[in-house]
Amino acid sequence: MRFQPSWLEEKCGLSKIESIFFPISIKSESLMWFKKRGVKLFINDPLPSKIPLLKGLLENQKELFLDESRKYLANHVNKNPDFPQNPFKSWQTDLFSPLQLDFLYFWRETTFALGETQRNLLAAAVKEVISYWLSFPSKTPRGTLSPSEILDYFILRNNQMIFNSGEKVYVLQHAFPEISEEVESSLYLVSLREVSSPDEKLTSEVLFHAWWLGNTDLNKAKTEIYNFAREWGYSWQGVNDFSQYAKKSGKSEAAAFFWSSEGVPPKLNEEMIIYPIKKAFLHKFPKSSQYFKMADRKKEEYDFLLILQKN
Repeated sequence: MRFQPSWLEEKCGLSKIESIFFPISIKSESLMWFKKRGVKLFINDPLPSKIPLLKGLLENQKELFLDESRKYLANHVNKNPDFPQNPFKSWQTDLFSPLQLDFLYFWRETTFALGETQRNLLAAAVKEVISYWLSFPSKTPRGTLSPSEILDYFILRNNQMIFNSGEKVYVLQHAFPEISEEVESSLYLVSLREVSSPDEKLTSEVLFHAWWLGNTDLNKAKTEIYNFAREWGYSWQGVNDFSQYAKKSGKSEAAAFFWSSEGVPPKLNEEMIIYPIKKAFLHKFPKSSQYFKMADRKKEEYDFLLILQKN
């Protein structure tokens, strides 16, 4: 799913938006776009493994990963560690070598020796390392850098992303039913996702989720992510009810929904998603504007944006 903040800015007028409430988080790159423009952000995500990433890179306004923490990482493990008690060795996957699994274990154990922000920053770098390793085909050499060197690269890169925007970023962790109905913001911004069944692939999200929770069962990690995601999902089977979304919009002054679909024509998106959303919000935001554009003609992929406002 693609989201272009500039598209929202063009259609909604970002100069009028002082704060945004995300009941479910979007990609950090897009959130960072809003932070750089001095917008106050309220970001919620029910997934436990998303919280350290959001807190470390977005809510954090000034604390970098310290040289002291980098030295701790460098001095407490040799180049070829071997941890017999490493639970990640039970992962049934050939995506990682035994050495890489041992480093993943060491890095997770290290998080318990660090303060909260340092722990979150380390986790954010580990997430990048996992994504980097997955970019290589299975069972092939993965560059010339050692795991420690790769981690240090992402630590330093993430340090460059941390800044004080002048407006606070608040990271929340609530399941859908627990979200307050009293949140005040200029815009209630929802990322909709099609959810049909747990992902068969071992994505970086699944692997990082399992790593963060110390989970040895990757199928369990897939199921946990699916169970969280389906609260915010839509389906092409049956009727989509968005009444709960309306209740959780709190005291927002406007709302916007965005999503992508593949192989589904705009007319069906209008019938299955746009009309039910407009119906659910009619009492609160009777004025609406809808937009779509083709993202990939061959795959028939479309991006959609629905903006709801008061009269």
